[in-house]
Formats: sequence, structure tokens, C-alpha cells
Amino acid sequence: MLRCSGFLMKFILLVFLVASSGCLDEAKELNAIDAGDRDTTTLAPDSTDSVNRCDTAGCQEGVCDVESGACVECKNSSDCPDSKYCAEMTCVQCTNENHCSTPQASKCEANSCVQCSEGADCAHLNGNLRGCAEGVCVGCATDADCQNSFVCDLRTHTCSTTIKFNSQDGCKPCVSLSSCKRDFACVPLEFKQQPQGYYCMPVATSDNCSSPYGYGSDERLDISDTSVVVCVPDEKLTTCDAIFQYKKVCTLSGNECDAPGSSCEQFGQGNFACTYPCLNDKYCRSSVTCPMTLDAFCGLD
Repeated sequence: MLRCSGFLMKFILLVFLVASSGCLDEAKELNAIDAGDRDTTTLAPDSTDSVNRCDTAGCQEGVCDVESGACVECKNSSDCPDSKYCAEMTCVQCTNENHCSTPQASKCEANSCVQCSEGADCAHLNGNLRGCAEGVCVGCATDADCQNSFVCDLRTHTCSTTIKFNSQDGCKPCVSLSSCKRDFACVPLEFKQQPQGYYCMPVATSDNCSSPYGYGSDERLDISDTSVVVCVPDEKLTTCDAIFQYKKVCTLSGNECDAPGSSCEQFGQGNFACTYPCLNDKYCRSSVTCPMTLDAFCGLD
């Protein structure tokens, strides 16, 4: 009985040793697999990393941004070609209006110089460019762009130096609608089919054309291309400038009467003075008569 018990104990011990040996082998195998998954060796730098890392000497174009390790177009404006400026590491045309210096492209928008959209886009330019007209900086686009109540000449986009706001009445020169007083329009006049410029003429209402507008009323396009009916002088005989030269003293040479349609004539037995042709009293200035003769001149009896 004791011999059997001793044998049984040896058998159980043998089985335990065999099982333990197998577990150890399995553990060793698992440890080997786990060690294979975990590569503890030092990795070589990635090839892309070596490309992206840079120094100033290593950038074929641009400069090195040390923080990102990349070659960039610029770090400041001195890295850009002439007339270019650095914005977010890129060379651009402008970063503010001061970089846009031409009347045709005075506004900085999205880092590019573009046309102006208002007068404020032109304020930084040299010269007296205060207005924006059709995308170009000009001297003025409205009367508000001019100083001391002078008006803006819309034909040249410059501020007049002689005509002020609402200052001109009948037969006086004008450069805009606002040049003329109330009930006057700025329209073109001619003399013998030759353009004479723009003048403030009375707006016609029924038959209100009086001296010196002997021709009567006529439809014209004003300086803003709007149709208007105005009173006008007879453009075959005289001009507004000749009307205002009336009674200016002149000599036999007649050089003083230099307005188109003006003529130096002797008034009775008196002095020579400037006058102009007429057909009736309405051709002449107020209180001046037109003689009922051929080749008559205002004021000559």
C-alpha cells in the first residue's frame, strides 16, 4: 500500500514538471514574439524630414523658416524682389494702400493693387487727386472734392479756380450744372457752327426769352447730356463773350474786341467801342436798341 502511494506521488510530480516545462516554453515563445513587435533600435530619420529640414544655405529658392524647418518665399519684405512685399511668407504686390502708387490702381485689395472705388482710395497719392471716376483717381469727381466752394469741371475732372458753386448767371461760362444759378442750365453754344464752350443759359418757360437772347428758345443737351430747352443768342451773328464786351473802348485796330462776333465801331461822333450785330432790340442788352438798318449793330443809331 505504501509502495503504491509512493509511486502515485512520483507520477503526479512527473506530470507537473512536464506541464511546467511546456508553459515555460510557451512563455519564452510569447516573449520572443512580443520582443519582435517592439523595435527598440534607434530609427533613421525619415527621408521627407531630411528634405523639409532646412537652413538658409540649403534653400535653393527663398529663405529658411527655422520654426517650421521649411524653405519659404520670404520672411520679410527685404527677401522679395523690387516692388514686392512679404505677407504670410509670400511675396505680394501690396499689403496696404501706400504700396499702390498709380491713379489707375490705387487700392490694395487681397494683396493686389486694383482700381479705386471711392475718393478715399486716392488720398495717399501725391498731387491733388481727391476723387475717383470710373476706377481712376482724378482731381475731382464731385464738387465735394474741391475746396473753397469751387466746382468740379466734369469734362477734365479738375477743380475750377475761377467758378464757384451756383455763381454764374446768363451767358456766363460754366463747367458743371452746379456752376449756374437757379433756373439756368449749362449748355454748349456755337458761333457760325464752331463750338464756343459751355455757358449758363436761362431755362425757357413758354415765351420768356428776353434781351439779349434774340434767337429765342432752343433744345440742347446740357453738360450732363440731359435734354433741356433754353434761351440762346443768335449763334450766326454773335456770342455770349461778344455781348459782355459791349461798349468796351477800342481803337481802330479793333484788337480789344477779340471775342467771336464782336466788332469795334464808332458810336456817333464819339469814341470807338465794341458792339455786335443785331436784327432787333431783343438781340441787344437791356435798354440798348438795334437800328432798323442793314448790317445793324447794337447801340449804333
